[in-house]
Amino acid sequence: MSDTTEKQIDTANAVIENSFRGQTAGEQIEKALSRTDVPEADMLAWLRDAAFGSAVVQLAREYAGMYAAEVWEHLLSLARDGSIPAIKLYFELWKDVRLNPAQGFAAAETSTEIAALREEVFRQEE
Repeated sequence: MSDTTEKQIDTANAVIENSFRGQTAGEQIEKALSRTDVPEADMLAWLRDAAFGSAVVQLAREYAGMYAAEVWEHLLSLARDGSIPAIKLYFELWKDVRLNPAQGFAAAETSTEIAALREEVFRQEE
């Protein structure tokens, strides 16, 4: 993130925070630009910059990691309550988990089947 400015990082953080609040992409960007007082033209230029894109991806991974335990607990709760899709997803994810002594448990690449099961689990809750 060293090639990005503090204003870019603040704006990227604002967009990502909004995404975890369930806002649409348009709402995320609009509110982030308003909050950080960044013109839309600047944001569009930044989005074409590889360094800014990398910074956004890195920040998104950090935010996603903050919710991993909560999401995992929710999945376990659904499985305990007898949700067949949640149970399937649990065992599919467990099969893909590998123990890395340096980092603890780390999930392997998500397959198409896991993504489909995840969608099925969370669609049932709506």
